[in-house]
Amino acid sequence: MITTFNNNKQSLFFYAETVLEQRVFSLYREDAFATLYLRDKDRCSDELDRTAQQLVGVFLTANENPYIRYSASSRLAKDLAQLVVVELCFFLFLFCFVFKSTFNLNLPCVLLFATQKRFGEVKSGLSGWKPVEDRATFIILDRADDPLTPLLHAMTFQAMSTDLLADRLKKDSKGSKKKKLDEEKSELDELALPADDDKIWAKYRHVFIGEVNKRLPKEFTEWRNESAVNGENMSNSDLMKAAQDMPQYQQQIRRFKNNLDLAQAVTKRFAEQNLLDIILLEQDIACWIDSDGKKCDREKLGARCSKDIFLSQDPPKPLRFTKRIYIYVYTYYKYGKELKLRLFMAYLIAQGGLSDLIRKNLMDQAGFTREDQDTIMNLSTLNVVLSSAKPPKEGHKNSEYWSAVQANAKSKTEQTSEETSPIRFLSYLEWALTNHIENTEGKFEEHFPYGPDKPTGNRARKRQPTSFRKARKPNEEKPPVIYIVHIVLVFVLKKLSFSLIQSGPRVIVYVVGGVTYSELCTCYELSEKHNIDIFIGSTAILTPQSYIQQLSEKRD
Repeated sequence: MITTFNNNKQSLFFYAETVLEQRVFSLYREDAFATLYLRDKDRCSDELDRTAQQLVGVFLTANENPYIRYSASSRLAKDLAQLVVVELCFFLFLFCFVFKSTFNLNLPCVLLFATQKRFGEVKSGLSGWKPVEDRATFIILDRADDPLTPLLHAMTFQAMSTDLLADRLKKDSKGSKKKKLDEEKSELDELALPADDDKIWAKYRHVFIGEVNKRLPKEFTEWRNESAVNGENMSNSDLMKAAQDMPQYQQQIRRFKNNLDLAQAVTKRFAEQNLLDIILLEQDIACWIDSDGKKCDREKLGARCSKDIFLSQDPPKPLRFTKRIYIYVYTYYKYGKELKLRLFMAYLIAQGGLSDLIRKNLMDQAGFTREDQDTIMNLSTLNVVLSSAKPPKEGHKNSEYWSAVQANAKSKTEQTSEETSPIRFLSYLEWALTNHIENTEGKFEEHFPYGPDKPTGNRARKRQPTSFRKARKPNEEKPPVIYIVHIVLVFVLKKLSFSLIQSGPRVIVYVVGGVTYSELCTCYELSEKHNIDIFIGSTAILTPQSYIQQLSEKRD
């Protein structure tokens, strides 16, 4: 787990990062998105330079001297990679000079910084620092590589809580969520996201909400039956009252209650907004593969969006709705602006551009204000094609990634059931990480080149976990009993914590412009699947609401 440096004892790192979760760090600058994409070049350069210094703090905190890999299609990712190399080489050169240690450094960068005046400032901070031998890989992605993911609904507990309950989660001045009674006694009581030390929340936050609703109440019932709390027919509030006389159970009951209340609120909002139909439509738009595994027809998809989403602001008269149409009208008028804006932006991104006339007609039909239309047009700062005179080509500019998206969508349709997530879309981050971990060669190396140096020989290949059958056999130097004990200990440690027995070096991912909760979940899943420590960070964690808010800023 990455930990932060003490600002008083080691001023070198100036509180470089804040740990949000076990594998997540943040540089805590929510305004960085607007600075990078909507401001002038000078402010953008200053932001990248500050980010590079903080990222070096992350590496030194983790005792890493990583290989650097970046998205070749992104100017920001390439510039940040160069700045990180320069900063990191300076620190390592200083370490070599002061403590007479040697590393494989990039010589031009070392010579460039040999005369820096920061020698006295950082000398004490590097005392005792030693990088791990199995070097990590630092991968830089750009939000512009995947502007679609922040707009899509996710189906995990944490992502749905921050998205659907955004109006009920209170933030204090420090950015943490806390519970506060509604002084005006509105119908929507404010909720709080559980703290990171809540083991129940840590267990379920990246789990499909359907599984949470099934497993969490069952786990609570089992715990209640096993504990001394006799409350089979008691409500949660009655249990809290009963627990007042039993301090040893108060904290656990409070945690169960908070998580159960949050899951219940998410499920209720999901049903009220009829989000399953919306999510299925989003997935069709994003993948161009429908729920039957067939390619979507452009005209039919466009007509479906026009009919079901971009309704006029005033409902037609007389109000004679079927049940299905009533649900749509109720959904898009009670929560209309945000949903319509998200869906329209997703549709525009996935379409690969529209003619100016069609785009204007759709925006007028949806009833978007001038500010909403400016927000949509700001997508161009993320390299989204908005205008296309010729019939647009759907998909992503990276053909290899787009092929993987459609293949993944077809595969997911074969596995989808009522008890599994309907999400079929493959994020750019998941595609890039999977290819890196599996050491895919060929064109992927063109999309994600290495910096000054890269792994060579056996170090370039993923280390495979030790097989019990291929483990060292007992011999005269190692008696059978010791051999058996060794195998048992390895097995137990592997069960207790997969991070203790890694199959390869660490991977540290940084997303320029912000990372989403669904991408955090991806890193946890791939870390467990491939038995590798994966850490991810950015300047901020984006929700759909904050993403649209950032895009609504005025350009310089």
